Amino acid sequence: MDTPKPYILLAEDDEDDQQLLKEVLDTHLPSVDLVVLPDGSDVIDFLQACPNDRLPLLVLLDFNMPKMSAEATLQFLCGNRRYDTLPKMVWSTSNRPEDVHASIKWGATHYFIKPYDMHGYSHIVERIVDTARFHLSMIP
Repeated sequence: MDTPKPYILLAEDDEDDQQLLKEVLDTHLPSVDLVVLPDGSDVIDFLQACPNDRLPLLVLLDFNMPKMSAEATLQFLCGNRRYDTLPKMVWSTSNRPEDVHASIKWGATHYFIKPYDMHGYSHIVERIVDTARFHLSMIP
């Protein structure tokens, strides 16, 4: 039986953003899968169903999602000790200071403005790769 690949969990409802991030991630971390869900409520359901040894390397949340925002998702995750060591990042088209502050307040380690070009995606992926590689090194 094959061991499942480690993965990054992305909450993003925009298919273009999903695809561009996946393309850049595949070039930097080919041994890591990207699991995409459209909303924060789906992220919570997904994580609650995960065994402890199959949690993602990190979670990247779009700040503005249709049913449950990144802020609400982070609040839930912050209130559950099981997710204390799970790195959480947020990206958004918003550069409003209050959105950045809310994300950091509720446990996001990074807040990225969604890029407009591949160079911007590469910059974000470099930060994701650094975090993912650190957590990969912690897997027995």
